[in-house]
Formats: sequence, C-alpha cells, structure tokens
Amino acid sequence: MVVSVFPYMTNPREVISRCLQNEAAAQKQLYEYYAPQMLSVCYRYTKDAREASDILQEGFVRMFRRLHQWKEQGELGAWIRNIMVNAALNWLDDWQLSPFLQYSMRTVVESGERDLRMMHLGLQFRYYFRSLR
Repeated sequence: MVVSVFPYMTNPREVISRCLQNEAAAQKQLYEYYAPQMLSVCYRYTKDAREASDILQEGFVRMFRRLHQWKEQGELGAWIRNIMVNAALNWLDDWQLSPFLQYSMRTVVESGERDLRMMHLGLQFRYYFRSLR
C-alpha cells in the first residue's frame, strides 16, 4: 500500500514525473507541501526570516534542477532537506568567510551612498573567498 505525502494526490511519483516535465501545477504542489517545513530548516541557520526565505527559494531552484537525480530509495523530504541545509551552509560560509563584504555592504547601505564600485569590490572578494575553499 502506498501512503501519499500529498493530501490531494494518490501517487507522489505522478507529481514528481510531472515536475520533471516542467509542469507548473505539479511544481506548485510540491513547493506548497514542503515549503513550510523547509522554511523552518532554513530559519534555524539564519535566525532571520528574510534571509531564510531567500535560502528557501534558492534551495527549491536547486531541488527542481536536480530532481532527476533523486533516487526513489529514500524519502523525498529528507533529500529536499539535505539540499536546504547545504544552501543554508553556503549562505553561512559566504557571510562568515567575507567580513570585508559584510562591512562594505553595511557601510554603503547605512551611509546611503550608491557606490556601485564598493559593492562590486565586495562581490569580487566574496567570489575570491569561495574559490579558496
């Protein structure tokens, strides 16, 4: 007997196969089912609702791009949670490895300056620090 994690779907494999065909309605069903759970996972890492929401969106983009890689041996929710945790850890790495970026962005925002060169320099440092790992 197959127990559905989707209250409105009798066969979760059908939803996944429709997602793989880029059907928006199926992607919406999958997102709406898992988003509340995954938002709480993201929030545990950020302690900021706005950042957690950004990570959630990034995580779902990654998940839909990699859905073809999911093996039906494990639970889909656990696989998605793993993607969300990795997205949150990447976010933490970006901000912990680049204190200069944090300072420069905060300075630009607080001073009200529109200095795009400073922001560009901060982004260059961000990518440089990521390449060192």
